[in-house]
Amino acid sequence: MNKFKKVIAVVFRNLIKPMQYIRPNTYMQIYSWYLKKLGLHLTGSPRYIHPSVSLDGTGYDKTYLGDDIVISKNVVFLNHDYSLGCGLRALGEHHDTTPYF
Repeated sequence: MNKFKKVIAVVFRNLIKPMQYIRPNTYMQIYSWYLKKLGLHLTGSPRYIHPSVSLDGTGYDKTYLGDDIVISKNVVFLNHDYSLGCGLRALGEHHDTTPYF
C-alpha cells in the first residue's frame, strides 16, 4: 500500500472508531466494509471487532476471519514470517522457519 493510501486508511479508521460507542451495529457494518476494501477476507459478518485491534498491514489479503467472530481489546494480528516463529516458540518448538517462506 502506498503512503497516500495508508494515510487515508488510517484517517478513515480513526473517524469510524468513535461510532462504536454511539451505534455499535453501524460501526461493525462500516468497519467490515473498510476491512474488505483493505483486502481482508471476511466469510460472513463479524459479531464484534474492538477498535484497538491491530492488523499487520503487510498482508491483509492473507487474513481470513469467519462468521460471528469476536475480537477483544488489544489483539494484534501478525501476517508475516515472524509470527510463525513466535507461535512455534510459544508452543515450545524451536524450528528454523526460514524454509517455509
